Amino acid sequence: MTIDNYKFAGKKAIVRVDFNVPLDENGKITDDTRIRGALPTLKKILADGGALIIMSHMGKPKGKVNPKFSLSQIVDAVSEKLGVAVKFAPDCAKATDAAAALQPGEVLLLENLRFYPEEEGKPVGIDKEDPAYEDAKKAMKASQKEFAKTLASYADCYVNDAFGTAHRKHASTAVIADYFDADNKMLGYLMEKEVNAVDNVLSNIKRPFTAIMGGSKVSTKIGIIENLMDKVDNLILCGGDGRIIDCMRRVDFEMSQQRQVLPGLYYHLPPRQEKRSPLEVEEQEFRTLLESASPEIQTDKWLLDTFTAIAPLWAREMAFRAGGSTDCLLSAAVGRLWLEFDAWRRLVRQGEFLPVVLARDGKPFDFTFAPVLQYENACEIRTEESFSQLLDHFYAQREQADRVRQKGQDLLKTAINARDRLRRKLSMQAQEYEKTRDRDALRISGELITANLYRMERGMARLEAENYYEEGCPRRVIPLDVRLSPQENAAKYFKRYNKAKTAEKMLAQLMAQGREELAYLESVLQEIQQAESEQDFNDIRAELTEGGYIRSHGRRQPGFQRKSEPRHFRTDAGLLVLVGRSNRQNDKLTGKTADRTDWWFHTQKIHGSHVILCTNGVEPDEGSILQAAQLAAYYSQGRDGSKVAVDYTPIKYVKKPAGARPGMVIYTTYRTILAQPDGELVQRLAVK
Repeated sequence: MTIDNYKFAGKKAIVRVDFNVPLDENGKITDDTRIRGALPTLKKILADGGALIIMSHMGKPKGKVNPKFSLSQIVDAVSEKLGVAVKFAPDCAKATDAAAALQPGEVLLLENLRFYPEEEGKPVGIDKEDPAYEDAKKAMKASQKEFAKTLASYADCYVNDAFGTAHRKHASTAVIADYFDADNKMLGYLMEKEVNAVDNVLSNIKRPFTAIMGGSKVSTKIGIIENLMDKVDNLILCGGDGRIIDCMRRVDFEMSQQRQVLPGLYYHLPPRQEKRSPLEVEEQEFRTLLESASPEIQTDKWLLDTFTAIAPLWAREMAFRAGGSTDCLLSAAVGRLWLEFDAWRRLVRQGEFLPVVLARDGKPFDFTFAPVLQYENACEIRTEESFSQLLDHFYAQREQADRVRQKGQDLLKTAINARDRLRRKLSMQAQEYEKTRDRDALRISGELITANLYRMERGMARLEAENYYEEGCPRRVIPLDVRLSPQENAAKYFKRYNKAKTAEKMLAQLMAQGREELAYLESVLQEIQQAESEQDFNDIRAELTEGGYIRSHGRRQPGFQRKSEPRHFRTDAGLLVLVGRSNRQNDKLTGKTADRTDWWFHTQKIHGSHVILCTNGVEPDEGSILQAAQLAAYYSQGRDGSKVAVDYTPIKYVKKPAGARPGMVIYTTYRTILAQPDGELVQRLAVK
């Protein structure tokens, strides 16, 4: 039976609700959300001409009468919300006469169900370890049935609208249902809504799918957790206080500075994304959105932040067509952006899609539904007969291209694990560092105690004194240790202050070291991603072993020499260019191989290989400089970009600090050039 189909006219309905609302010290409700949540169900019964009996629990009185948890405190609030004067039964198990006298349209609120231990069905005053516990439990279960039978006797039908307690096998939620037939028991609107919502979520999953489970008892949710594990992309378990217990996928400080998802932190919902559908926005609204946006934002970012269902590739493409560059500012693209946006919409609406593959050096790196212009001559654009064929060829070629890297998967895993551990460590250190920033409060507390010693004595739990460190000298309450003398309490605060001050210095040093190590590990990951041969992987493995990230299984034989050589290229002007394959090789190139007159190239602010332009003591021509910069851009994290900033300088301005990790250098007196990674150029300039 559903509540919509049931006719309550002339009948008495007993409704289990969750009115466990928070109260202040005066017994006033501070949050009436739970009462408001039950109103549709309660008003439906009254509107049909039924009589209403409401039952609920409040707090944890543990089977004993406690005025602090009496539902009499909420009678007026419930009456106000329902618009009907609510009667009150001071004993939920002795309300037979009050229920019998109830007329259609009238409301009776029963006293707290948990004043009776039978509601929860747990023996009171006996430990589980007691041999008599099992007998007491059986007796309580029998008593629970009688309690539920009494509650059921008050009414003609039963409605469960207490979603927050429905999972518990209590007298008012589970046992009572046995005393009503299927045609006279049902879910309330709130319960129905929640059950349908859960069913819809699990049967019609939209990815990415994150499940968040809260509550103080994880043990009662093991079955649900196991059922969700193979359905969700992430599962976050939270305690009763809102802190994260654990999660399948963690987001640390390095991954997101705005919102971390880590054990021990409070869970916060992600910010709402008020994005528009691009197919529903017309020109006037589009231009209004443009006018309200900052002209200094990148065009592709504005498109991605404002509209749904636009791929980053096409956000960059619209930016390129409207403003001449994939990273152009909105101010440069505003004149033509609507035209390009509308052209993209027409393509989508018409559905005349063309299977397009984007490739570099014969290796596919992306695919789309129409030709793109943003890469200009930096990639090959070819079409397939169908999208099925495109996907078959794309992933087949990708698999072939990645086959050589399979041998490096253990290296990749090692580097990623080391990086992720370090990120978590840095995140925790950052939190501890922030705590130390409040240390002045400890010093002030110690000084205020010292200044008020004359009016203090041992055993005081707190000191209330004027805080002369703040304007107006407001009163400040300082907690004290009753076991200590006033002088010892002051010393304790000073000790905590000095400890925090020392911790700040140590944490600052540790975080600086950690960030340096993190940069190094990111560079190793870049090396692994761009490794081209088994020898490259051997070099990286040796580097990680030397750094202590991989356990060494034996000593090298005396006289062992690494045979790996840097990549060799020759510019159109005939100048030799050397490109490092690993961090250790970068060190060797820059510190030993290169002459002081040679020029050094490296991508700006992103990881990449050291590139040496061998000049033979002469000033390099502009063409060679540009080609060396293009090689640096190609052998970096910016390989898939269109324009990459590359710094270059004579090798004499490049220094390696003492104790720095492999590949880490500093440089001064440099110039910067924008270079386009070009796979065809790499092939053409390579020395065979």
